[in-house]
Amino acid sequence: MKFLKKDILNLIEQTLLEMPMTFPQTISVRRPNPDFDPNQEESDRNPKFIEIDEPFTERPEGGIQSKLASQDTPLKKVPMPRGTVNQNFQELLASETYEDVIRRVKQTTGSNSRNLTGQMFDAISQIDEFEKNHKK
Repeated sequence: MKFLKKDILNLIEQTLLEMPMTFPQTISVRRPNPDFDPNQEESDRNPKFIEIDEPFTERPEGGIQSKLASQDTPLKKVPMPRGTVNQNFQELLASETYEDVIRRVKQTTGSNSRNLTGQMFDAISQIDEFEKNHKK
């Protein structure tokens, strides 16, 4: 049997969409309005920021998802309400929190979370450069 790259990618995408944790297809992110006119007063017709729907493709690390599914978390000793049929309450809370974190990352950085790691390493390098002359 021969597997094509596109078939494997389709299977991975389908698997991601069928995970117990629930994620939206898109996420609404607040961005600066490129058409904002600073010479006019901010109003409904001249908003400084606009809401844009972007695809929501980020997913937590697989180990975290499996621990949530098996309820192997520090919260396992705390009685939780029942979730839905295919989802426990910890997964439900984690899904909502994860979505909120991704929304804030996109609004703050203007990019997706995959670029965030690179931005963090760049910031650490800059900090090291600034502090290099002030080691004492």
